Amino acid sequence: MRARAGDSPRTMTQKIFAAHVAGGLLPPEGNARAFRARIDHVVLTSMARTESLVRRLGAKRLAPELTVVYLPADGSRTGGPEDVEGLVARGFSVARPGAGFPSAVHLERFAGPARIVLTDDPRLSALGGAGSLVFIADEDMLVDALLTGSATLPALCTVHLSLSGRLRSFVSMTDVAFELLRTGISTCVREVAERTGLQVVLEIGGPSARFLGVPERAQIASMAMKLGAQGALFPADERVVSFLRDQRRSKAHRVLVDDALAPHAAEVSFDLGGTDPMLGDASGASRTVRELAKTKVAQVVLGGDVGAGYRELLTVAALLRSKRVPRTLDFLVAPPSRQVLEVLASSGALADLVATGARLVDPDPRILSGELHPPPSGDGVSLVSFVAKPSGPTNRYTTGPDTLALAVATGEINDPRAWKRAPRVAMPRALPTDDVLLVRGKARPAAR
Repeated sequence: MRARAGDSPRTMTQKIFAAHVAGGLLPPEGNARAFRARIDHVVLTSMARTESLVRRLGAKRLAPELTVVYLPADGSRTGGPEDVEGLVARGFSVARPGAGFPSAVHLERFAGPARIVLTDDPRLSALGGAGSLVFIADEDMLVDALLTGSATLPALCTVHLSLSGRLRSFVSMTDVAFELLRTGISTCVREVAERTGLQVVLEIGGPSARFLGVPERAQIASMAMKLGAQGALFPADERVVSFLRDQRRSKAHRVLVDDALAPHAAEVSFDLGGTDPMLGDASGASRTVRELAKTKVAQVVLGGDVGAGYRELLTVAALLRSKRVPRTLDFLVAPPSRQVLEVLASSGALADLVATGARLVDPDPRILSGELHPPPSGDGVSLVSFVAKPSGPTNRYTTGPDTLALAVATGEINDPRAWKRAPRVAMPRALPTDDVLLVRGKARPAAR
């Protein structure tokens, strides 16, 4: 017998599936391992993959509500005749070079709760911070979704992570993400996956989730795969409503509630107040900042995709006001999106960073892998605010904005609590939403 959504408490993942399966019916419990579901968004970041899909689609119309192509920041092409106008004419929306890193731009301008997203880029798992359920798809799955508006998805089980406590001064969500890697939550996820034979979604709630804005939630969601999960999912609470309102996208809201009695495969808890400033390397190993104290820093990269939002960038600018970059350190700033860049410019924070000695660089995905602006090969390590790719340089560490700022000021890794007093940061009252580098294709009506 099939269960209809609403008969009993359900996980957020089950609610999303029920809203995307024909007739609102879920597969039989414990039976189906895969089923067809409607796809809301398809997100493409590889130009080679996009051009291959275009050839396979021919003249057929795109079926999903939204399909976005993020063009490479350097404007390079991999062959094929398609240009921006050609893609738009076929129904694709296009983010032109300079719009920003795909996960950051999509979070701001397109993501919404209770959507199912297919993508070719694992970094888009950050969209779980806005309540989107993300799947990494191969080319055949993407073709299927683009032609039919649906795809065959795996059945999933869930582990619920309950957040409690409050972050201490000079501790960021980046630190929380790497502390989660140290606490054994990945062991719990792996045991559930082995016991059930299903991929795991980490559903995150608890009394302290309401303290986290969508950008902070995206930082946690972006770590889901390192924790062994298929993805992570936050509820659509007042924080999501506020985020969408600030982006002038209130109509994108859908209800997605974290039910206390939902039947998860496992329950774990985490105290935000117990987190210390952390560092993480490309392999996923976590260490406290104190373990690497006094290590020489040769490069700092602030920005990237979802590792540093408005608050983090404005905080670093405030901490570094009147400071100067050491002669032996290269300080790069890669704003996550054009929107963030405009906020930095209008607030005066960009001028403060430039006066410190920062170099502004394009939001090129090759920065994340270390192909562009690689760490120096000599003495000293590289500190970045984004999660480094596993294949990236071994002398690159991800850490929080306060630790980065102190490294810029001193040329060394040290505990950021040495700052003593956190600066007051004034968040912008209105965000710039003029999508000058986003060219939108003709949208299909959104299914509900």
